[in-house]
Amino acid sequence: MSEKSEFEEGENLRQFLVQVKRVVDWLHENGEQYGLTERVNDGTVSRALRGEKFDHHLTEALDALHTQAMRDPWQWCEPPEKVEDLTGLPWWHETLKPDVPLNTWNLMRKRPLSEERREMVQALLDDYRARLKVVCDRHAADARLKLAWEADIVHPGYDEWVEVDGFPLNFTRNPWVLLDVDAGRWVDGRMISEKPVERIKRRRAPEGMHTVLRDLAVTKKTSDELVECAARACALQDVETLLPDVKKCALTYGVEPDAEDYEAAQAIVDQALLSGFVDAMAGRFQGDTWDVRVHSRYHPPKAYPEAEPSVVRHTWNGQDYETKVVERWEPSKTLNEEERRLQQQQEKIEDEGRRIAEAKDAIMAKYRQN
Repeated sequence: MSEKSEFEEGENLRQFLVQVKRVVDWLHENGEQYGLTERVNDGTVSRALRGEKFDHHLTEALDALHTQAMRDPWQWCEPPEKVEDLTGLPWWHETLKPDVPLNTWNLMRKRPLSEERREMVQALLDDYRARLKVVCDRHAADARLKLAWEADIVHPGYDEWVEVDGFPLNFTRNPWVLLDVDAGRWVDGRMISEKPVERIKRRRAPEGMHTVLRDLAVTKKTSDELVECAARACALQDVETLLPDVKKCALTYGVEPDAEDYEAAQAIVDQALLSGFVDAMAGRFQGDTWDVRVHSRYHPPKAYPEAEPSVVRHTWNGQDYETKVVERWEPSKTLNEEERRLQQQQEKIEDEGRRIAEAKDAIMAKYRQN
């Protein structure tokens, strides 16, 4: 039986998205990558958002959706641009409070409003959109600040990027790949450990404050403005940043940095400026996703002239780089002597691993009995 779990951010997400249909549509499009094997309906999603326990795969998918909304709420709550798109939706009538009867509102696609009324409602909608955009931009900036400050304190991470195809160090094209050089991988037919390679240790996600401050400095922010941003990031650590209240066009939290926040902020801004943002992440490498053709060390092109490189895909998920083999070349089932030897070695390693795991389980079982 599949493990069940509760989606804890359901009420916040429900009031933010207003319509369950948006959640259902997203799950139909993206649910498979989180392990959902069946299409969900409105009723299932509504109950999950109200706290009822469901298959943990559904909870994981909803968590991912919530994370996306937290980082970029405008993407999820951007209102329609035209009045006609609001017809038949009482929520908009209640929110905009136009001087139009509800019955007329619900029928305005069939019976268009007078020009005067339409202009009045359009003005209300335009004003609402502008106010909500300001709120969403502030929330997205706060989400980034909060995560960046937390990353510096809790879990800064680094990866060693390897230059694989002779390009100079620049981030307008992608010469870089996350590979273990010492493992002897082949890239585009060359074993990169057999030639001089350039390596660079780069901060990886979650991005820290050096990255945020670097990006802000590019926009001509003064050092005092950078300190204000950093102090806000520090203060946000004690704030529960729920999604915006879309009905009121307002944040659901307040931030008031104190003297300790400003002291900590000044220290990290000074460090970033003096070091030239040395701890910043590298720029996005060819956008959010790119592919690298890599020969497996088990199937080097010298031994397997017919071998095709596997395709390794790097994807930026908003917090980290994910690496996944999306196309893999495998030799035919007829193995030569070298292949059989490698296969036997691999099987021996796997068998030894299983024996160790079984022995460990037996010891733990005996320990629990005693």
